[in-house]
Amino acid sequence: MTSARRSVGTGIGAGGETGINVTYPPYAIHNSFGALSANTVATNATHAGGYLELDVHNLFGTMEAHATYLALQKVRPGKRPFIIGRSTFVSQGKWAGHWLGDNYSKWEYMYLNIQGVLQFQIYQIPMVGADTCGFSMYPS
Repeated sequence: MTSARRSVGTGIGAGGETGINVTYPPYAIHNSFGALSANTVATNATHAGGYLELDVHNLFGTMEAHATYLALQKVRPGKRPFIIGRSTFVSQGKWAGHWLGDNYSKWEYMYLNIQGVLQFQIYQIPMVGADTCGFSMYPS
């Protein structure tokens, strides 16, 4: 079956389980745009080696961070590069920090920022930044 039509599969993140619906995975990420594949590459797209987009989506951002890190080390030997990325994957903390992304200028988002920063400490990404005052509504 072609990758464009496959919606049930066994991505590497399925832990050996079969019949996982990769178009609508059994977890939610609180995507405000609806389906996980909305406005991005379809989660059932298959990459070289049989890897599903669902399993490797944020890998590209980490690969960019790693390449940037190595390039900046050549430009400024002996200095640790300062890189912040939005798309993160396993080992991102070694190469770059993480930005939590845009949010609204509301007190509840301040609360969520604190939660997000603490969560990324668990993911071993110690340098995390939050858009504290927000970008939309009425920042003051």
